[in-house]
Amino acid sequence: MSQSDMLEELKNLLAELDEPSIPTSEAEIGSKLRGSTGDHPKDQLPWQWRAELMAFGFCEDYRDKATGWGTYFGPFSVLRNEDGTWSEAPSIKLVDDQVLAVQSHDIMNTRS
Repeated sequence: MSQSDMLEELKNLLAELDEPSIPTSEAEIGSKLRGSTGDHPKDQLPWQWRAELMAFGFCEDYRDKATGWGTYFGPFSVLRNEDGTWSEAPSIKLVDDQVLAVQSHDIMNTRS
């Protein structure tokens, strides 16, 4: 599937999830987004799709100070690797200006 086809699929999925007649939790949205990526490796998804996956993948009101970032949100999961390092998903390291711009745009469109 081409990048433009994937973006069109994302657009259609988000429009479906925005339907007010279908009550949907943030966890369900994240699950539907993850399920709709098919066999595509995450690093090959369009950045807009990865931004949406991250937005619905973070854990709100994250309280674990040992594995948190000192912010309201935290990773959904944290795992210790065999070498003693930690892996988190999603990672705050993936949030950049481009991702923030998408989320800011989505928030502003929701308010209008």
